[in-house]
Amino acid sequence: MDERTGFEVEITQTEGEPINLDEKSIITVEFKIDTVEEDVKDRSENVINKVVIIGNITPENKEETRKLALWSLDKKREKVYREMSVTLATGGETLRTYRMDKAFCIDYIETFGIKGENTFQLVAAQRKDNLGSIKVGTY
Repeated sequence: MDERTGFEVEITQTEGEPINLDEKSIITVEFKIDTVEEDVKDRSENVINKVVIIGNITPENKEETRKLALWSLDKKREKVYREMSVTLATGGETLRTYRMDKAFCIDYIETFGIKGENTFQLVAAQRKDNLGSIKVGTY
């Protein structure tokens, strides 16, 4: 991020090209840790982490969003789980960085509008048995 304002997402795998999205592509990011049961009376062990990233599909990022679509279709175990970092910065300061080492794609949606409003939505999560390795910082 040049002015250190906006979002930056990097998704990497052991073999293959990384996926990089920046503040020009990303509209919103939601990081959520959710208890699966609705009626919770004690700290549940049944929790899920979700990261929802919504952005624009543009001529400049068409290759990176294509890589997201291909990731969502992949079935090979060595390509499904990837390292993912999401950084939010504003005013030259990093507010938050999330790092997950076993992220996988839950859902991927591309929406194309007649007036050029082309968007993507990526829903990713950390593998359940690796929730403890999620890093939340201000790196």
